[in-house]
Amino acid sequence: MGDAAGEWLALPYEEWRDTRDTLHMYAQVIGKLRLALSPFEPGWANVALYVTPRGLTTSPVPFGLRTFDAELDLHDHALVLRTQRRPDRNAAPRRGVADFYRDVMDALQRMGIDVSISVNPSEVPDPIPFPEDRTLPPTTPCTPSAFHRVLSMVDLVMKEHRARFRGRTSPVHFLCGDVRPRPDSILRAGSSTAACAISHFGSDAEMICAGWWPGDHRLASPAFFSYAYPAPDGT
Repeated sequence: MGDAAGEWLALPYEEWRDTRDTLHMYAQVIGKLRLALSPFEPGWANVALYVTPRGLTTSPVPFGLRTFDAELDLHDHALVLRTQRRPDRNAAPRRGVADFYRDVMDALQRMGIDVSISVNPSEVPDPIPFPEDRTLPPTTPCTPSAFHRVLSMVDLVMKEHRARFRGRTSPVHFLCGDVRPRPDSILRAGSSTAACAISHFGSDAEMICAGWWPGDHRLASPAFFSYAYPAPDGT
């Protein structure tokens, strides 16, 4: 039985780690476009990406009275930037991060969109600025499409899970900082004493979160997870 019959695909971390790390940086580049141009939303919701039938999208990003979006097509290995005008399409998952960053910024300039983003990756050890990251891209072009098939199944599961909750909850979204799709249920306003800005604004209310993790250097295996903030006493 294949994945068409509903079987979950395997994503062995060690086998696709290089592809995962490259896709992570691509996702951060387009996520930082939202960070730079979108109004701040609780829990950093304004930087999240969303699963599409082809990959991951920013959804519409404001630029003055115009909008644009960016989509990583994980099947055709391309980045598509769209405005009301003709879309701009560039090769993506077979290029290095520095080339990808330059292509994105050049395409935006051609579209008349002048934006400056932080070039330092977030929430990764030993970050390399995007323009300086000339690590050779992975040579396994089929893996991004397998990752997307898993993401699509996770997205469906999370949406069904979220639909049962009658309180306030976020849409299912993909956080490009630490690579995970999840919905959040916000219970009430609170306060945070976290030292870093990411934690401070992501932990400023009581929250229940459930999601999926594709694995990284700390946990080299895909896994579903859930947690509550603040953690209940005794946990």
